[in-house]
Amino acid sequence: MRFIPFLILFVTGLGHLSAQSVKPANVQFDIIIRNGLIYDGSGQPPIPGDVGIRGDR
Repeated sequence: MRFIPFLILFVTGLGHLSAQSVKPANVQFDIIIRNGLIYDGSGQPPIPGDVGIRGDR
């Protein structure tokens, strides 16, 4: 029975994370690379995503 409060907290936290927007509003980039594969250098498989470059960063 001690497991149920933890499970409820976990599921609530996941719902909160999924409700957040991942696209910032009104951000302008000089270069946008869409539909690429992002390698984070950890050895994990790449994830699909977009990359925005502003200036030299």
